[in-house]
Amino acid sequence: MSLKKELSTFGDVLSLLKGINIHPAYLLVPIGLGIIAAGFEGASIGLLIPMLNGFLEQDFSFIKEAPYLGSVISRLPVHILNSDKNLFAILMGIFVSAVLLKNIFKYASSISMSFFANRSMHHLRKVVFGRYLSFGKLYFDRSSVGHHATVLSVFTEYALSPIINITKYMNALFSLVVYLIVMSMISWQLTFFALPLFVVLHFAVKTMIDHVRELGIEIAEQGSELGKKSIEILSTIPLVKSYGTEALERNKYADISDQKARLD
Repeated sequence: MSLKKELSTFGDVLSLLKGINIHPAYLLVPIGLGIIAAGFEGASIGLLIPMLNGFLEQDFSFIKEAPYLGSVISRLPVHILNSDKNLFAILMGIFVSAVLLKNIFKYASSISMSFFANRSMHHLRKVVFGRYLSFGKLYFDRSSVGHHATVLSVFTEYALSPIINITKYMNALFSLVVYLIVMSMISWQLTFFALPLFVVLHFAVKTMIDHVRELGIEIAEQGSELGKKSIEILSTIPLVKSYGTEALERNKYADISDQKARLD
């Protein structure tokens, strides 16, 4: 049921992007950068264990026989290959470079996704505002100005929240795959033992996230009500003053604010 709901949400987001003339193919840029970042993260993690072993054994000659890396190292001059200090410096340089490149690509992925999400929200706001302008006067007479203001400012952000979060989820997924590969290369027995713990952790976190999501929806609804009530009272302040209902409106506003404060 959850998977079906997530696929439905994904389809709705794609339809929304199509409706505001934003091609989903632009998502391939941050996703691709995230994959590259995960690759460098795997390289840095893969080098960490051999580096620790080298420290303990005081011998870094093993990197000359390491897969892929060894073929590159073996092309260096002989006086470098025969010095443990030089080998350690090379290994440390490769490790630091891998970590640096991982962070650069992960940052680039987040920035590109942020740019994509902000441009999408910009286009969605224009589309929603254009729809408002096409409605007749009767629609606005029967509805709340505060609600419309909330839709324009808040709805656009919430509608595109799956896109905003996609980089975080994708980076986490790629990193998880890389960690599992590295763990399997180190010891498939320990990895096999750890997998059930990952499953337990996943469902525990998922339960917490579902609860937080429900609270988030309630908070959003109360925030919308608070915004609408603020604008309604302030936009009709002459009537409030005329009928002397300041205390009544103050109590109504305080009740909604109290409910939101409890949820927060």
